[in-house]
Amino acid sequence: MKKIHLKRLIYCTVAAAFLISCKSKQIAYQPTTPSEIAAETAIVEAVRNQPDFNTMNIAKMDIGLTLKNRQFNLKGNLKLQKDSLLVFSLQPFLGIEAYRVEFTPTNFTLIDKMNRKYTENNYDFIRYKFGIPIDFFTLQSLVSNQFFNLGDSLKTDQYVVQANSDTLFVTMNHTDFQQQFRIAGKRQIVAANVLKENMGLYTKYANHTKQGSVFFPQQAEIQLTWKDEIVSLFLTINKIIFNQPLYFPTFDSERYQKVSFSNILP
Repeated sequence: MKKIHLKRLIYCTVAAAFLISCKSKQIAYQPTTPSEIAAETAIVEAVRNQPDFNTMNIAKMDIGLTLKNRQFNLKGNLKLQKDSLLVFSLQPFLGIEAYRVEFTPTNFTLIDKMNRKYTENNYDFIRYKFGIPIDFFTLQSLVSNQFFNLGDSLKTDQYVVQANSDTLFVTMNHTDFQQQFRIAGKRQIVAANVLKENMGLYTKYANHTKQGSVFFPQQAEIQLTWKDEIVSLFLTINKIIFNQPLYFPTFDSERYQKVSFSNILP
């Protein structure tokens, strides 16, 4: 496996790809070695190949959930209005919605429809609980099979690209955690990981298929490890539609009891 330190190259390729805040620091630099040229080309292709859409409706989805050593097979759906609203719905049986999570750029709401309870939090809740700055746009990128950058603690001179055959591993070292992306196949993101002491968020994407004008993975696996706990989701998409108007059901909070997060998910 060849390791390519892209201290300068990253400013004009990967930095732009991840839309980080150092856009004003662009440096005129041209890769010179074959390895650097190949890495830059592959990353640019991967950015170009990211799914691009305004709305996404995963209307039918099979969900395998592992939580507290128990396994559940569920149905669900996911709707995304880009940069505005992300809604994830779980349906344990007969198409009846039991849980819904609504994410906006400022906060998220977890709704327990069976017990008529809900909890509302901003993204500082996730930061304090897991120690990483996940926000709406991170989640949007995760479900959209796109690159993302967490927070503003990035050390831009510590990007590393490792090449192994036709696979690239892009590592982004932050102050106290690390991001990893794996690029393979037709220059598509097949894995996105966030690693921190006592915590890990692992996402795998598989079976990229063209849906209309968008290439999108038909399977995804998401695993969160935190201290001694492991939560896993295995998602299989059965029906997905892009760039069509979305309908989001209205949540009437007055008909529900507001509780703490741990009251719904201990």
